[in-house]
Amino acid sequence: MRRDTTRDRKAGRLGAVWLVLLLSLSACLCGCRHLQHNFDKKPSQALAHPEETRLGARLSAQANQHPGQSGFLVLDSNVEALQARAQLAEAAEQTLDVQSYLIWGDRTGRMLAERILDAADRGVRVRILVDDVNVTWKDSWITRLDAHPNVELRVFNPFLGTRTAWFLVLYDFLHAGRLSRRMHNKMFTADNAVSIVGGRNIGDEYFAAREDINFEDLDVLAIGPVVKDLSASFDEYWNSEWAWPVEAWKSPRERSKDLKEARQAVAQQHDRDVSSPAGEAIDQADLLQRLLAETLPLDWGQARVVCDQPMKINGASGKDSGIRVLPEVWAMVEQVTNELIVISPYFVPGEEGIALFRKLRQRGVRIRILTNSLGSTDVALAQTGYARYRRQLLHEGIELYELRPSALSRPKDRRWLRRHATRPQTSLHTKTYVFDRKTVFVGSMNLDRRAYYLNTELALAVESPALAQKIAALFEESIQPQHSYRMALSNPPRVASPKVESLWPQREWPVWITEEKGRLVRHSHEPNASLWRKFITSVLVLLPLEGQL
Repeated sequence: MRRDTTRDRKAGRLGAVWLVLLLSLSACLCGCRHLQHNFDKKPSQALAHPEETRLGARLSAQANQHPGQSGFLVLDSNVEALQARAQLAEAAEQTLDVQSYLIWGDRTGRMLAERILDAADRGVRVRILVDDVNVTWKDSWITRLDAHPNVELRVFNPFLGTRTAWFLVLYDFLHAGRLSRRMHNKMFTADNAVSIVGGRNIGDEYFAAREDINFEDLDVLAIGPVVKDLSASFDEYWNSEWAWPVEAWKSPRERSKDLKEARQAVAQQHDRDVSSPAGEAIDQADLLQRLLAETLPLDWGQARVVCDQPMKINGASGKDSGIRVLPEVWAMVEQVTNELIVISPYFVPGEEGIALFRKLRQRGVRIRILTNSLGSTDVALAQTGYARYRRQLLHEGIELYELRPSALSRPKDRRWLRRHATRPQTSLHTKTYVFDRKTVFVGSMNLDRRAYYLNTELALAVESPALAQKIAALFEESIQPQHSYRMALSNPPRVASPKVESLWPQREWPVWITEEKGRLVRHSHEPNASLWRKFITSVLVLLPLEGQL
């Protein structure tokens, strides 16, 4: 048996070698590009003395009034989230650090890129770190910004093949699972003095700028000592072996044309962008002025940064795994004594999560969860991982809510979308947890298996009853029957003979309770979801995909 196993391993290694050779040959024959390794990557750090900038001086003066604490502003409005980022880019004097899972080349992406270029023209050092999940295929234009002498763009965990190197991408997928391990962190920091952290990527659907879809999302704007800790986490990723500069796959000749093309891409759409609703929103922004004038009601509290380490991409286990965020969430959940609020668009608790929730319920803890419905989710596959635990959650006495696709986000966004959009579908994208209405955990992580094992995540843990109460109030608003379905279990009427039921006993089935035209309605099947979506999820739920969800 041992001899056969050894032979199999040798054969496997030999097959892998041949696979690499064939893929490399195919890539060459197809004229495909691949990552180069002869590049010069210089380490850099966040601004050492933010107090020497206008933002740093004004905001540190505010923070000094609250020793040991940081100040937070909840950005629950998508419109305000766009305004805040645009104004920070406009106000930066020395540094601007942007970290994102996605940066789309749509209207809001262009408008923020224009402000990034303006900042670079003023002499601001700009560092952009983006995951490679969509950079090389859909929005390679964003890499053109790197041609500006004051802008450096790095791609985290890039695929071996880029653009048309499909064979190398296939190798990435088959070899060590690199394709499935992504950087999910989100951060937007100006002058190391003020930072935005939360669930939003950079794209129209995150900023109420699309007519067909709107994400209900949440960020926090932070000032005070926690900002330096956030910048330290950015530096760790920026200087890691997994962050590759653009020159790793672009020739000097290509890069020589990039800056001109980047400016042209922005200029060609400038007039349309400025006159759009999103452009109107940025033009009306006064959030930063109110922040500097101390007329914004910040919530203060002690805060700490919780961040996975870049080495998590290696897929190692044990102490060297780099996994930090989700274990911290579970540890905080275990300490809850009265109430736990969970808002997660993709929710796959796993058997260990169910066991922990059961333990809390036995102690009398109230557990309330808001996630997507099948009709509102933007990733139907993720819904299959959640659906298999739904009945167990309800049996444990957990209050479970699913967002309706017809919900219209927050009050300011509702007014905005009613003016500028035609019945957009809403999808939950907020990732935050409230512990006993005293502590808040907010960031990029969903409560699912992908966040635990595959993606890197970033979050803030803030001890602030005032902030916790505000986010709990947003939860209460979202679970109102006109915005969400309240889940319950129901016994269906008996339709089979006693003999048949002895072989297939009746089970309780979930029902969706909501409000339509002013009256309560119960749905016995997934509401507001197409037959095709229902069919495909009923098939996928049978597959062993939970580790990827």
